[in-house]
Amino acid sequence: MKGESVGRSDDAISACAGPRGVLPAVGLCLLVALMTLLWGCADVGEVTSTPITDAPTQSPAADPEQAASPEPTHTLVGPQSPISLTVWVPEEYSPEGPGGEVWAQALTAFAELPNGAPVTCRPKKPYGIGGISNLLATTGLVNPGRLPDLVIVDASEIASAAVKGLLQPLSGEFSQEILGDMYAFAVEAGRHDGELCAIPFAADICFAAYDTDDLREAPISWAGIMTDGIRYAFPAGPGGCAAGDALLLQCMALGDSAWKPEGSTLLRQRDLSQALGFYWEGMRRGSIPAAVLGASSLEETWAMLKGGEANLVHVDSRQYTQQRKDHPSLRYASIPTAQGRPATLARSWAWCVTTDEPHRRQSAIALIAWLMSTETLGQWSSISGHLPTRRSALSVAVEDAAYEAFLRQQLDNARCYPLASEADALSDGLGAAARDVLRGSATPEEAALVVARAMR
Repeated sequence: MKGESVGRSDDAISACAGPRGVLPAVGLCLLVALMTLLWGCADVGEVTSTPITDAPTQSPAADPEQAASPEPTHTLVGPQSPISLTVWVPEEYSPEGPGGEVWAQALTAFAELPNGAPVTCRPKKPYGIGGISNLLATTGLVNPGRLPDLVIVDASEIASAAVKGLLQPLSGEFSQEILGDMYAFAVEAGRHDGELCAIPFAADICFAAYDTDDLREAPISWAGIMTDGIRYAFPAGPGGCAAGDALLLQCMALGDSAWKPEGSTLLRQRDLSQALGFYWEGMRRGSIPAAVLGASSLEETWAMLKGGEANLVHVDSRQYTQQRKDHPSLRYASIPTAQGRPATLARSWAWCVTTDEPHRRQSAIALIAWLMSTETLGQWSSISGHLPTRRSALSVAVEDAAYEAFLRQQLDNARCYPLASEADALSDGLGAAARDVLRGSATPEEAALVVARAMR
């Protein structure tokens, strides 16, 4: 296992080497046998590899044969031995990504701290075969010495990684200054089975956007949507998870019946039927344009706003931040819900510790705390466009006081994104139900019943 005190070398040491010479046949055989025995029993000493500070090497693949290929490792000899931390990150979150200069400066400063260490970031795919979660599982089976010390993962995948024993527990390791400053959804997203095992740091949420040249004020309730002149667009097309997310959000806004701890989603049939009833009524009145059936993403609903097919649409926070610079008449609003209650889904990314070696583990925890500081996290969020999970960092990230107040309200009411283990099936079922109702091929009650039976 990585971090054991016994040193090792990645290169096999041959036990059959010996000098060559011209000797009588019998003497040659005796000499070779004797030297082989002595060579094989020799004490070659403890071997440690050089800490990783060079450029990233090729990442381990899901194929066990590829995962077993040689790569430098870092082996701890004693508690005072110098170490170098290795982090697997999605490319977007590397020092070469948006806001990467903030990360790079922070990592350089961390290396100079008494409890710090040099840090090597290795970019990986975020999802799927060869993605970070997949690589953790496969590499841990065939070559644990190549596992990183930390990773950044989609928070919806934390539970599945924790169940496999890939993540180190973090309860009691972070101060209340950090945990008490984090939004409730972020702390909840980092827990599994009552144990804190990840620290979410970045989030994207969805809300509504409208053009003040076309709409003076955005409605916040379903009743307001049904008034004349409203053309409300949200993803409802096939493909992806956006259609399911939009309907799930409406169900959650109807009450806590659509939510339970640990990120697991509980849908009540009556809530789903009521939300689908809103879709049916909106389509019948013309408040929801038929074009939503072709919109499978938030980028496509944004295109409907630009093209005049809708005047109130779903967007995500990062998308809005990027678009508002070029559209001065663009404004933000809460997504309209049954009673006008603010509701949103938050997709977040989290730090996880994977090393179980005590000295490395403590250094990894110190690195997370260092990068979660108000100033560092706030500055990185300001450049990257993601929202920080700490309240104090939001003030650093967002200069517009009114927009900051709106985001605080949204983040205070945000719910964790569904667990990866159930998100696909849930999203597919909800998306299909939405399309059936919007097309008029099923009543809200019929569509809700189909989803309820599928989720049992």
